Amino acid sequence: LTSIQVENKSERSLNSLVVVIANTSVIKNYNVSGSNDGENWFGLVQNQQLSNLNSEKEKQVEKTISFPLNNYSFLRIDFSDKKSLPINVMKVGLYQSEINYVNQLELTDFTQKIISNKEKKKTQITIRFQSPQVISKINFDIRSDLYFRNARILVNKSRKVKKRTENYQEEISSFVLNSKTNNQFVLDDFFEKEFIIEVDNQDNQPLEINKISFFQSPEYVLANLKTTENYTVIIDSTLSKPNYDLQNFEFDNSKELNVLTIENLKKSTKEKAQSQEQKFWQTKWFLWTCIAIGGLAVIYFALGMLKDMKEK
Repeated sequence: LTSIQVENKSERSLNSLVVVIANTSVIKNYNVSGSNDGENWFGLVQNQQLSNLNSEKEKQVEKTISFPLNNYSFLRIDFSDKKSLPINVMKVGLYQSEINYVNQLELTDFTQKIISNKEKKKTQITIRFQSPQVISKINFDIRSDLYFRNARILVNKSRKVKKRTENYQEEISSFVLNSKTNNQFVLDDFFEKEFIIEVDNQDNQPLEINKISFFQSPEYVLANLKTTENYTVIIDSTLSKPNYDLQNFEFDNSKELNVLTIENLKKSTKEKAQSQEQKFWQTKWFLWTCIAIGGLAVIYFALGMLKDMKEK
């Protein structure tokens, strides 16, 4: 192994490191672990791979090594040298801004229901939010000792098959709950109101779960605002992406930028009301006018027919 140890003196929360590697055609497997004292290590990432380590323009390449969010005092990257010679890791670090960005927002407005089925040897945890949420990361606080369980996230879906509706479960993500790791998992963002976490117990007792935490990654927008003006932010999935001049400028000094937090968001029904505004031919008075005209026309032709019949 080639081990690289990094000290996180400020115990800052990290979920990635950037490594600068001298050009090579070698492919490397690596593990990442964390420690608070530099002696007792806990797994973060296992058997991941670095490839495409050759740049045509530079003498080195930059690669990002990702792992679950943590604030360990020490991080260690172990590269396996079983199949090839060591690679030349020139630098390890991270890009940072002087702006105080928020990495993750914890979601708290949800309920959970845990059901263990001994026959199927599974535990299902149903999570339900008040409204659909984007889920970016999940964290398990488990009391049990010595466990290694496969788990997955399932969402109930329905689809039409010919003339009938079929219900099924779609697997969003899968992971392993392991007593030797911190059980924090970064997910591909998914947007749901309700979903199920299913854990395979096999012949073991169900896990004793103290807490399940959910997080989402906040979105940041770069805008040129004036201090004397009032602004309103509208969030609508039907809007198209704008093309502003601002995207062509880069700010080398992050002190030039201020971070503003948007609060007190609320649903707006104004646009919906305008879109549903009735046309004049959809109003009641227009309908009754047409009915009256139609009724008068029927009476006129009926009287004409009766008059003709009397003459005959």
